[in-house]
Amino acid sequence: MTIKSPGHHDDDDTSYHCNMFVGATISMWHRQENKVETLYNLFEWIMPSKYAPGVASNIAVWNDQSDMYCAGDLTTNSGSDASWLDYHHVSSVSTGPDGDFIVSLRNLDTIIALYANGTGPMWVLSSAFSKEELKETFPKTATIFNFKRNADRFYSAHGVMQLANGDVMLIDDGNSRQGCTSRNNYMGCFSRALIYKLNFTEHTVDVAWQFEDPYGLEALKRYGEGEGLDADRAGEEGWTQTMTHDQFNFDGGSVYRLASGHNLVAFTSLFNNRAYNQNYSMYAWEADGTTAEARSTIIVPHGTDAMKTSGGYRMTPWNSIHGERSMLDTLDSN
Repeated sequence: MTIKSPGHHDDDDTSYHCNMFVGATISMWHRQENKVETLYNLFEWIMPSKYAPGVASNIAVWNDQSDMYCAGDLTTNSGSDASWLDYHHVSSVSTGPDGDFIVSLRNLDTIIALYANGTGPMWVLSSAFSKEELKETFPKTATIFNFKRNADRFYSAHGVMQLANGDVMLIDDGNSRQGCTSRNNYMGCFSRALIYKLNFTEHTVDVAWQFEDPYGLEALKRYGEGEGLDADRAGEEGWTQTMTHDQFNFDGGSVYRLASGHNLVAFTSLFNNRAYNQNYSMYAWEADGTTAEARSTIIVPHGTDAMKTSGGYRMTPWNSIHGERSMLDTLDSN
């Protein structure tokens, strides 16, 4: 099968195509025996023969970065019949509260929960595929979720994990979001951290929490309503402000739940499409777990020779590096 770039990002990229696909498997390493056991082949439920033609026009990362995501000898075979397309591109695998696997397929804007014992998928949430499409390949025992609002969809997810209460937390980088295009230097692109609440009765998901920088969608909506706009118009104005002013993390990023109940959000690969961050500095925030307001901010500058080519991918919270601890612990115990 040949996939040609339909120019979602770059209209002049008409020569790029891949006619072979590289997919992903989920494996378990048994450390005591030093053996690797393959549990899942993701082509079993999402395969290019069925989905590639319809999805290729919507997935920006395939078209915008064609050489990077065609595997093989790119020097001689880029754009040729020997190019391989990175179909699933697993951006994260984490364990849920019950020890099962939460798998993010970045190139397909899809999250799958898999039983850790290898017996199959538990549920799936996708911004790229409809419920009807997923029903054709996923077993009837798997729950297929729908978004209540299109505005809640995620794109190029990273750092996906399931919290103890069952909510799903992730970074929505925003590639492939409507309005995100290279034609205006990505000025309509923005990223956010999200927490989804899963409703297993109605098979729907709602956004329970979200963080953007520097303008928050919910805060902007409340402000618009305070200025006399109806809810729909206030929401539209909020999206316009966010898309054209907030930071765009074009790859990677992370969000972690802290012991305090707040969330550590990191945009580690920021694009310099905003005047206030022209040198791609990495940002991290301690975001309030309820209001999503930034309680504290860390900025890590890039060297001028490392623009967009190197830097961080995640920021991981550590309680201690070499046994340090807060003096407050000692004072409280006394």
